[in-house]
Amino acid sequence: MDRPTKLQNQRRSLDHYVVQVHDLQKAGGTYERLGFQVMPRMQHVEIGSANRVIQFGSTYLELIGELENAVPLVRANLADRFDCGEGLTMVSLNSSGLEADHGRVQARKLDPAPIISARRKVTMPDGRVDETDSRCFYIWRPERRYLSLFLSQHYKPGVIWTHEFQQHPNTALET
Repeated sequence: MDRPTKLQNQRRSLDHYVVQVHDLQKAGGTYERLGFQVMPRMQHVEIGSANRVIQFGSTYLELIGELENAVPLVRANLADRFDCGEGLTMVSLNSSGLEADHGRVQARKLDPAPIISARRKVTMPDGRVDETDSRCFYIWRPERRYLSLFLSQHYKPGVIWTHEFQQHPNTALET
């Protein structure tokens, strides 16, 4: 019997969850009225969609919209989610080795989509613009594509998670 590698033994944790919305500004405003610090709109450079993010410790809620601008892989798999209204669309688990995870998912015949870049420009709290360095891959569920899982790896976590964006007027925390 093969001994599991450290990576195989590593427990996964929630990276983030995604709520699909029609209007990013309106959805962001709703969360702001609820007392959350909502990051400004960001455009996924390669994917084409846009988002606004609410950070909590080591996880975040992603409001995703503008799917009409998304690449066919994403647009085709999420378009019918709006038939059920806005809401939870996908959940992402973290990865510390995206290529290895992709291979394991593929070996289990779960048909993962190709690894793609999820980078986006971010206006930091001090006003300067930086860019994330994130990649992901989707594991679409054909019978319920909008309840699919994906894995994410962030190579510049300091751009994703910043102290200032985690200070919510309503005092919400991750724990």
